[in-house]
Amino acid sequence: MSFIGRVHELKILKTEYKKPESSLVVLYGRRRIGKSSLVQSFSCLLPHIIVDGLENQSTLDQIDYFRKQLIEQLHDPLLDDVVWTEWTKVFDYLTRYVEKQKKKVIILLDEFQWLSCHQSKLVTLLKSYWDQSWKSNGKLCLVLCGSISTFMVEKVIHSKALYGRVNLEMQVGPLSLSESYMMLNKKRSHLECLKYYLLFGGVPKYFELIEQNQSFNSNIEKLCFTKEGPLFNEYEKIFYSQFKEPSTYERIIALLEGGNKTYSEIIKALNLADGGGAKSYLTNLEITDFIKSQASPLRKEREKKYFISDEFIRFFYKYMKESRPSIKQKFTQRYFHNHVLKQWSPWLGLAFEYYCVKNADSLARIMGFSEEVFNAGPFFTRETEGLQVDLLFDRREVLTLCEIKFYDKPVGIDIIKEMQAKVDKLKVHIKKYVSLEYALIAPMGVTKALKSTHFFHHIIELEDLFESIP
Repeated sequence: MSFIGRVHELKILKTEYKKPESSLVVLYGRRRIGKSSLVQSFSCLLPHIIVDGLENQSTLDQIDYFRKQLIEQLHDPLLDDVVWTEWTKVFDYLTRYVEKQKKKVIILLDEFQWLSCHQSKLVTLLKSYWDQSWKSNGKLCLVLCGSISTFMVEKVIHSKALYGRVNLEMQVGPLSLSESYMMLNKKRSHLECLKYYLLFGGVPKYFELIEQNQSFNSNIEKLCFTKEGPLFNEYEKIFYSQFKEPSTYERIIALLEGGNKTYSEIIKALNLADGGGAKSYLTNLEITDFIKSQASPLRKEREKKYFISDEFIRFFYKYMKESRPSIKQKFTQRYFHNHVLKQWSPWLGLAFEYYCVKNADSLARIMGFSEEVFNAGPFFTRETEGLQVDLLFDRREVLTLCEIKFYDKPVGIDIIKEMQAKVDKLKVHIKKYVSLEYALIAPMGVTKALKSTHFFHHIIELEDLFESIP
């Protein structure tokens, strides 16, 4: 499959490479997000060496595998009989190789957390070679690439050894909805692509697994609800690989699956001690992009609410987790068709709300006021009973209230009464000089009757969500 998207990221990497001095780049992101593909696309026409680590292998095994990858790429006969037992020999060889090159060489150390065996010794050694040789020769672009984990964050990204030495730090995020549609080669409908996105997020690897000649239902059944499905055991691969002691993290995720929670609600429900320990759990989950915190606009004393932001994790906890025992023992077939489809319309609507909150910047761009936004998020209050605004854009002197409706048919005129009731409750929380705008986000569109009222200042329909993002 050809490389899709990442225009902004590629531009930044190419700019870094063109600098006359050597560059140290740290690149990280969620598992399956396409970090390696990004660097490979960036380096394909430039001098490069790409090596990766082996999961759960010893340092000696890592070094030997490193040597074998160098043999395949450099075709140096001297490497055939050499035996390396320590990293200094590897780096001495790389130092000599780089110095002989006429152009700057990209060296990618992929899955760096595995390569280093989750220990900081390799980071310290890299620091030594960087200071003594690599930084000054102007011929090296060293890229340390790894999945987000406590090791990558604490020992690499926030490393004391690498402090002040990293020229570029980049977190690789998901593809946009438009880019994900391109991964389907435009062979499926926009609505079907949106459904995939609500389950998978913009994770390129998941979209690569979709059989484009099969329906959405058929693909989800095969990928997620069969023992042989490539995503059946995906949760373990993306969750347990992040944390050494995952039990507390899982308890937090399980709690948030039942609804958004504040910090105080989380520590009370899970009986966690208030302080650094509890906050570090939440911080680590946010760093891995499994959860996000969202403050309510307009609140003087904002207490953030946490929610599951990873689409696949949210889908797993809602439907896949409970299905696994019976599927493993072959007690059930067509689980998605027989058990999930009948009950998932409300969940799909909620997933779309999360999508809108997570991509509020894109929605603001579609509506034409992205540069005016001061804050955005759901608006919730404890004082006013029943007041919940799906998404509110605070533009200082203008507030844009967004109602989000993922119906299976166009939204009708009844929505106006619902909006007016919310506005009446909201007015007690806003200043009199503030103008109010109303927006409706409805993938299946609106009726002619509703459109003719001109009640909404902005209406975003399905096709609008797939606009090209500059």
